[in-house]
Amino acid sequence: MSVDALPEHLKQHWPQIKADILAGRYRPQPVRRVEIPSQMAA
Repeated sequence: MSVDALPEHLKQHWPQIKADILAGRYRPQPVRRVEIPSQMAA
């Protein structure tokens, strides 16, 4: 999911996410690691 898509996703799914958090059922997905190459000159 892109950062730009997040607000619309939350508008649609927030009530269920909130209910799951409050009930102790919410389990977020792990975040993917992304390597960002260094631009430092040698």
